Amino acid sequence: MKAPVLLLGLAVLLCVLGSPRPARADGLFGRGALSGSDDDKKSDSKPEPELEVVREETSALALRIVRVTLGGIDRVDKTTVGNQVRSRAGEVLDPQKVAEDVKRLMHMGLFDDVRAGLLRLAPAKDAPADEVGVELRYQVLERPSIAAIEIRGNQEQSTESVMKVVDLRINNLYAPQDAASNVVKIKELYRDEGFFLANVAYHTEAMPQNQVKVVFDVVERAEVKVRQVRLLGNEGIADDDIKAVLRTEEGKLTSLVGKGGNFKPENLDTDVQYIQYLYLTRGYIQAKVDDPLVSLSADMKYITITIRIHEGPQFTVGKVHIEGDSVEPADKLVPTLGLKPGQIFNYALVQQDGQRIRDVQKNVGYAHATVENRPNPDSDKKILDWTYYVQKGKRCFFGQISLAGGTSTRDKVIRRELTFVEGEQYSEEKIQASQRMIQRLGYFEKVEIKTKATAIPQVLDVVIDLKERTTGSFQVGMGFSSVDNFIGTVQIAKDNFLGRGQRISVQGQLSSIRTIFQASFWEPAFLDSNVTFSLDLYRFDQLYTDFSRTATGGGMSWGYRLTPQVHVDMGYTGEQVQSRIGGLSGRTDVPIASLFTSGLTSALKLTLSYDSRDDRMFPTTGWFASTTAEWASELLGSDNVYTRLSMRVRRFIPLPLDGVLRFNLVGGSITAPKGRSVPLFERYFVGGIFNIRGFSRNSLGPQIAIPASSDPSSSLSGFNVGGIRQLYLNNEIEVPIVKAPLNLRGLLFFDIGNAFGEGQAVNLAEMRMSFGWGIRWFSPVGPLRFEWGVPIAPKPNEQPLVFEFTIGNSF
Repeated sequence: MKAPVLLLGLAVLLCVLGSPRPARADGLFGRGALSGSDDDKKSDSKPEPELEVVREETSALALRIVRVTLGGIDRVDKTTVGNQVRSRAGEVLDPQKVAEDVKRLMHMGLFDDVRAGLLRLAPAKDAPADEVGVELRYQVLERPSIAAIEIRGNQEQSTESVMKVVDLRINNLYAPQDAASNVVKIKELYRDEGFFLANVAYHTEAMPQNQVKVVFDVVERAEVKVRQVRLLGNEGIADDDIKAVLRTEEGKLTSLVGKGGNFKPENLDTDVQYIQYLYLTRGYIQAKVDDPLVSLSADMKYITITIRIHEGPQFTVGKVHIEGDSVEPADKLVPTLGLKPGQIFNYALVQQDGQRIRDVQKNVGYAHATVENRPNPDSDKKILDWTYYVQKGKRCFFGQISLAGGTSTRDKVIRRELTFVEGEQYSEEKIQASQRMIQRLGYFEKVEIKTKATAIPQVLDVVIDLKERTTGSFQVGMGFSSVDNFIGTVQIAKDNFLGRGQRISVQGQLSSIRTIFQASFWEPAFLDSNVTFSLDLYRFDQLYTDFSRTATGGGMSWGYRLTPQVHVDMGYTGEQVQSRIGGLSGRTDVPIASLFTSGLTSALKLTLSYDSRDDRMFPTTGWFASTTAEWASELLGSDNVYTRLSMRVRRFIPLPLDGVLRFNLVGGSITAPKGRSVPLFERYFVGGIFNIRGFSRNSLGPQIAIPASSDPSSSLSGFNVGGIRQLYLNNEIEVPIVKAPLNLRGLLFFDIGNAFGEGQAVNLAEMRMSFGWGIRWFSPVGPLRFEWGVPIAPKPNEQPLVFEFTIGNSF
C-alpha cells in the first residue's frame, strides 16, 4: 500500500475517546446514541489510550483483529454483552460487521451510548507488511439505575394510590420512555377521579454511582364535573331515555362522593355511537348525531356538553325476506324472526335475527355462514323492507381438540364433558353446550372454546382455553354463631383431586349444639364411564329443642348420567341412631315412647335430578331440580321403618350489576307403616336460618302439650314433635356490595312455609311468612351469613326481629 495513502488514512481515523463531550462523526457506528460526559466517569479512572474511530474508509487497510474488549461495563453482565458482539479475534476488520455489533448493543436497551474504536498494536515479527494488528474496543455508557421514585404536587391523591399505577422499580435501569409511559398512567388515574385538567411531567435528578431519582411533578388543578348534557333536536326520544345510555353522567348530589359526573373525553365518541344505536332501535334509520361541543366554566370546575341530533322520519317495517342458500327454507325461518311487518323498525331485532339465522346454519355444519342485511327504505311512505341474504358456505368438521392455559386437570376429565368429538360435523350449539358443561364442573374461573383454521378450509381445530381456580382448602377455624354459639372447625377438602375430577373431604366440627366428624369421596366417572360413585362415613351428635340425636354410620351410592343435565342415583345408608329426651330445653324425664326410638336405620334411596346451572359453586343462571324416594324397612334389617318422598327445585336468574334472583322450593312427606310412628329424629323441623328465616330455630310446625315433669299435677307446656310433611319457598335477591378480593354481598329475602303433622293437610292458610335482609361474606374460612328476619303476622311469644349468623352456603 502506498505510504501517502496510509498517512492520509491515519490522519482521518485518529480520535481520542474521553474528551469532555466528543462529537459524533458521520462514520461512527451507533448513530443516534447520546454521548457520555465526564460526570459519568469515576474520578480515579485512568486516561483512555488513543483510539481510532471505525470508518468505512478503514476497509482500505488490512487491519486484523488481535483482541476484542469491552469498556465502561459496571453493573451489566459482561458475558451477556459479549454475546451480542459478532466480530472475533483473528478476523480481518469488517466495518459493516462492527456497525451491526453496535446496533445490537444499543438494542439491548442497557446503554445510553455505544462506540467502537481501534487501538493499533505493535506489529508481529511474521506479520505481512501490508497488515496491521488492532484491538477492537467497544466503549459503552451504561444507563443509570433508579435509586428513588418521588411524587410531588399531589394533594387530592395520596402518594400510595399514585404509586400503585407506577410500574418503575428501584434498582431497575432508567429509560425515558418508561417514565413517559408512567406519566400517561398517572394522568389516567387523575382523569378517572375527575381531575380532567391535571397535568403530569417528569424529570430526573442525578445521584452518586450513576443513579438517578425519578420525580413525577403533578399539577392537579380543580376537579371537573359534568354540569349538564344538553340535547338539541330530539323530539321522538326523551332526554332521560337518551341520557340513560350515555357513559357520560351529569354531576348529581350522589356523585359528590363518587366518580359519577366526572368528565372523560374518551367517552364522547362512544356516547355518539350509543345515541346513534338508540335511534336505530326506535325506527330512526336516517338519524345523525353531530360531534359534541364541550364548554368549560370560568372557574374551570364544570363542563357543559351540547349534542345536536338530526332525527329524520321514523320508519315502520314493510316486508321481511330471507334470500340466498339457507339450509332451512325461508317460509319456515321468517315466522321465527323478531322483525315483523307493521312494527316500528328496531335494529336490535335485526342483530338478533341475524344471529338466529347464522346459528341455524352453524348448528348443521356451516361454520362460515354469513348473513348480509339488505335494507330497502321507501322515504315517502316511511316504510322499510328488509332482506336477510344468507351465504352458508361449505360444510365443516371438527379437527384436533387441544387444551390451553396450563391446566393440571387431566385431559379426559375435560373431554368427557364435550358433546362433540374430533371428525364430527361442526355445530355451534354443541360448542356452547360443551363450554357450559366444563364451566359447571366448578374447577375453572374461565372457560373459552375457540376454533382455529387449518390448512383444510372445511376442518376447524378446537382450542379449549382454561384458567383454573383454587379447588383445595385446608381450614382451621374458630367462631361464634347465633345458631351454634361457639364453633370450632377443621376441614381438608379437595375438588378435582389429582386432576381426576374426584372430590375428597375430611371435616370435623364442634359447637355447643352439634359435633360432626365426616369423611367423603366422590368419583364422577367410575372406570371412565358415565357411572358415578360416592362413599360417606360419619358421626353426628346434635341437640334439638326437646331432644338429642346421635348417629354413626355411612352410605354409598351409584349414579348414571342419562343426559348432560339428567342424573339418576341409587344409594344405601346404614346408621346406628340413638335419641334421648332433653336437648336445648333441658327436659329430662318426660318420655314419649312412640316417638323416641333408637336402633339401626337401614335404607335405600333413589334420586332423579336435573341440573342446568352455569356453575355448581356460584350459580347465576339455570335450574336445579331433584326428587328422592327413601325406604327404610325391616326387610333391610332396619329397626326404624318409614318411607320418605322429597323434592327440591331451585331457580337462578341473573340480574343487572352482577345480581342474582334465587328461588328455592322444598317439599317432603314421610310416613310409617300402620301401627308404627315416624321416629322423632326423622320428622321435619322448620324455622330459622336454614329454611324459614324470621322465626326461632325449629319453632314452627306441630306441637303437643305435655307435663313439664313426670308429676301428673305439673303444668303443661308445648313440645315440638315436628311434622310428617313440609313445604317452604325461599326467595332472594343477592347483589355485590364489594367485589373481589373481599367478596361481600347483600340480599333481600321473602320466605313462606311450614311443617304439618298427622291429620293435617298442607294448607296455604297455615303458611308462615317472613321477610328480611342480610350480608354474605365469602371469607377465607368459608361463606359467612348474617341475616335479619321479620315475621309477618307474628304470634304471641314470637320475636318481632330475629338475627342469625352462621358459617355455610344458603342454596
